[in-house]
Amino acid sequence: MKKRFHHIYIEITNRCNLACSFCPKTRRKVEDMSYENFCKIIDQVVEYTSMIYLHVMGEPLLHQDVEKMIRYANDKGLMVGITTNGVLLEKHVAMFHDMNIKRINLSLHSYYDVNNQLHNQLVKTVKACDQILEQLETTIFYRLWDMDHPMAIETANFLKEHYGCEDISLLYTSLNGISLKHRVRLQLEHKFTWPIDGENEDVTGFCQGLRSHIAILVNGDVVPCCLDNEGKMKLGNCIENSLQECVESKLSNMIYDGFSGRKAVTSLCKQCEYKNRF
Repeated sequence: MKKRFHHIYIEITNRCNLACSFCPKTRRKVEDMSYENFCKIIDQVVEYTSMIYLHVMGEPLLHQDVEKMIRYANDKGLMVGITTNGVLLEKHVAMFHDMNIKRINLSLHSYYDVNNQLHNQLVKTVKACDQILEQLETTIFYRLWDMDHPMAIETANFLKEHYGCEDISLLYTSLNGISLKHRVRLQLEHKFTWPIDGENEDVTGFCQGLRSHIAILVNGDVVPCCLDNEGKMKLGNCIENSLQECVESKLSNMIYDGFSGRKAVTSLCKQCEYKNRF
């Protein structure tokens, strides 16, 4: 019996239109996934999940075939989620008509490094979200993952005022976040450090990687989670081989079994602080 995942991340591009301090960037070749390879991946993914997220690194709305990709996934019966910085949403509003987009994650901490343009861009992004909500049954998640930053408070207050929720408290939240209105939520989190191989290792912890999700990078490499932004825990390549071989690989089983005993077995997992949140 094949494993089933709640969702699978697919990185259709690792290019981005912003250069934020929050993001660790990538040392991998900067490229877009071809439409043909995306279709090949989707044809395999349908055996493992009913939900994909266009997310790992990069800005998915930069991809010239993003609309075709979403529609192909929908035609195969998959719900789609998008993680975006929102800068291009205004230009793509019409694209969302009649799509099965389950969720749109807006990474608003992306704007902190361009704070002189924050308000104007935020107004455009929120307006685009309001238009999208009129077109389809999706849920918008605004994400602010550095609440110690003064711009985060300014952003959260703008959202509260826009949606008429001035009485809500700005509490750290995860998962479902704070409701701003029907199908609009605000996620507040502490800033976290991206895992990077180094000397400071913590073996104890638990991770949902290979349980609730896996990630597929732009070149087809399969990794246990979306925080492996450099593909250091490569389980295989689902374009050259098959997704089944990747999720059933020796390394995959070793990582899964390790976390079953609340132990990280790879260097990157030992560096990752996210395993202490579960």
